[in-house]
Amino acid sequence: MTVVEIGENNTITVGDYWSATYSKPSRDSINNVVLLGWDSDFSTYLKVKFARPLITGDPQDNPLENGKKYVFALAWSDSKSLSFHQNTLNSFGVAIGQDLFLLQQP
Repeated sequence: MTVVEIGENNTITVGDYWSATYSKPSRDSINNVVLLGWDSDFSTYLKVKFARPLITGDPQDNPLENGKKYVFALAWSDSKSLSFHQNTLNSFGVAIGQDLFLLQQP
C-alpha cells in the first residue's frame, strides 16, 4: 500500500507499506513508490501523483496488470501516526494505465 504523509513545513512524502491483516502497516522492505508531484492548499484539497512498477518482484507487493481494473481504499486523518481509519475510509476504482474514477459507497 502507498501512504502519503504531510510532514513538517508542509513537505509531502510517499512510502511503500504492507500488512497482511487489519493491523497497522509496516514499511515495506523495498520502497517501490516514487513521488512524481503534488498540489495542495493544505486546507481543502491535496492532489498527489506517484508511480510504482506494475510488477515489482517484491513479495510484499501485489503484481498489477495493465488494463485491468482494481479497487483501492482511500483513508485520511489529521493524526501524526498511522491508526484505525474506519470513519474516513472510501474506495475508488482504477483502471491501470487510465485515469481514476470514483466508486459510490454502498
